[in-house]
Amino acid sequence: MKLQGRYWRDNEDIVNLGDYVTELLLQAFGYEYVSYPAPEPVANPGECLFAVGTLLDADWFQRVPGKIVVWGSGYWGDPRFALRQLRNCRITAVRGPLTRRELNIREVAMGDPALLLPHFYALEREFHAPVLYVPHFHNYSEENIQQRLEATHADEFLSVRVRRSKCLTVLKRLVSAKFVLTNSLHAAILAQAYETPWALCLSGNDALNLPLKWLDWFEYLGTPLHAVPNLTEGLKWWEHTGQHLAIPSLQPLATAFPYPILSESARCVIAAVK
Repeated sequence: MKLQGRYWRDNEDIVNLGDYVTELLLQAFGYEYVSYPAPEPVANPGECLFAVGTLLDADWFQRVPGKIVVWGSGYWGDPRFALRQLRNCRITAVRGPLTRRELNIREVAMGDPALLLPHFYALEREFHAPVLYVPHFHNYSEENIQQRLEATHADEFLSVRVRRSKCLTVLKRLVSAKFVLTNSLHAAILAQAYETPWALCLSGNDALNLPLKWLDWFEYLGTPLHAVPNLTEGLKWWEHTGQHLAIPSLQPLATAFPYPILSESARCVIAAVK
């Protein structure tokens, strides 16, 4: 059964690794993801699913004139976004407490759906994995990668712009890392989900892309936003704070998925999610 949704670059071969998690989860649930608008038959005619990604802004709501169903998307503080735009929405979950508070949405589940991925894709970790620098795509160019590695003390660079066919391979490389230094939000979320040590890293001229989405994530984890410049400081933050952070119960998020779970094995997994 096909289910239509939207996320950034969802109809292209090179995708953003974090956003592509939407497709991986829907596959696990028994659906084939198709980009809105899609010809029927689909499981959600007249609706468009917003799941993994920062989609709650004016631009995305203009791209989707029909009814929007939100399961875990986040808000980044778009000043053009009006609360009246939510009138045509069914919201079952949002990314974190800042999104819920800023949009005056009460009593819905919280959490990024990417946190559920390890329950469906148990990846075998690689041995002797490196320290990875995983920047937001705005924070690097081919010319400055070596400079970034030297500044952060990372061993290798990993891009979150990934060919579809390589997404699981890149995900395995990410979660196998000895340590992840990142300013890509979903690299941090996926590392946390798979219990891979990580830290928000801003080195040199790195900019924090859409700070409110990072505040949302850190508040969800119950800790102040904190950035480090390199591995040395990242290890200190991890030792003092990061390793003690716990993901809140994912059961409300899992059961808030707005459509029937078609896969029997996925239903069993969701029932067992803590």
